[in-house]
Amino acid sequence: LLEKYKLNDEYDEPIIIHLFYEFGFSCTDQLENLPAHKPLAIIIKYANHIYQDKNSSFQADEKLKLEITEYPSFDEYHKKFEKVYKHLIDGDCYQVNLTGPFYFKFKGVGDPLSFIHDLWNRTLSVGAYAHATYIDSLGKLYLSNSPECLFRIEKENRKLMAYTMPIKGTIKLEDESERESKWKELVASKKDQAELYMITDLLRNDLTKICLTPANVLDKKLPLFVPGLVHQFSRLSVELKDDTNLDQVVRALFPGGSITGAPKKRVMKIINEVEGYERGFYCGSTIVMHKGLKSASINIRSAVLDYTQGELFYGAGGGITLLSQAIQEFDESYAKMESFLHFLKVENVNKS
Repeated sequence: LLEKYKLNDEYDEPIIIHLFYEFGFSCTDQLENLPAHKPLAIIIKYANHIYQDKNSSFQADEKLKLEITEYPSFDEYHKKFEKVYKHLIDGDCYQVNLTGPFYFKFKGVGDPLSFIHDLWNRTLSVGAYAHATYIDSLGKLYLSNSPECLFRIEKENRKLMAYTMPIKGTIKLEDESERESKWKELVASKKDQAELYMITDLLRNDLTKICLTPANVLDKKLPLFVPGLVHQFSRLSVELKDDTNLDQVVRALFPGGSITGAPKKRVMKIINEVEGYERGFYCGSTIVMHKGLKSASINIRSAVLDYTQGELFYGAGGGITLLSQAIQEFDESYAKMESFLHFLKVENVNKS
């Protein structure tokens, strides 16, 4: 199905493709790990579309209220960390992105459209690849405030180009006034630089696989600031052939290296053995094709709101290398969760 979408074509009505993380087992020839009776993708072809003024008078019916029901404990996380660390020591891999699930009960978002619109009005908090899809037949809202790009397709001087911008390396901001000092601290961190450079090299290889055209690293290390966090990312590009289709790009790049680790196929097996849950929408990618726009996110800072159960699922984690410390990585996952709650404007979360 993905083969029929040519990247040189334009699409008058939007096409949205949500690839769940587990679809990556197909892309990496690990069919034995595909989950039974679980969705791997959702493809939506819209019959029409309406542009909505961001400043129109939508109001959320009431504020979002959350009650946390399940979350990673440090003991639980530490056991998984130790298993990952042994794989690193044994030379099975160089980096593993270890994540964990957070589950909440939610109230106060009866109308998904108003809720989404209210979020998008907060321009300073919205990520560059933020998106949301509500599917009423499933009763689910797929919501992402992602700052990360899996790929973006551009036409430049009659050339078809693909760009990717992996994020790797994070420091928590206690106050926005710390931006400059924390960025200097992140730049000086050999551990975070190693994380980024490993994944940059992996992405350079993945981009090259699309058309066997050598990819280029345009920027090795750039800052990205989001509420409560400072990240670092790199930027890469590759020239594509005119007849390149979506399937070629997806099979080369998905799932994104920043949410797997390196080498990708081996660490996906390790993740499957260690984490003990299905990531699903989280750590998958959402592809948007409309007119000349063809881009894909990496679904970090992402949640699924299940209206049939009143449950919200959120995942968070980070890259583990030989220089990683369990408590620091555990705290980083909570900092990312707190950043997402800040975006949702949830001030207090009640624990059951």
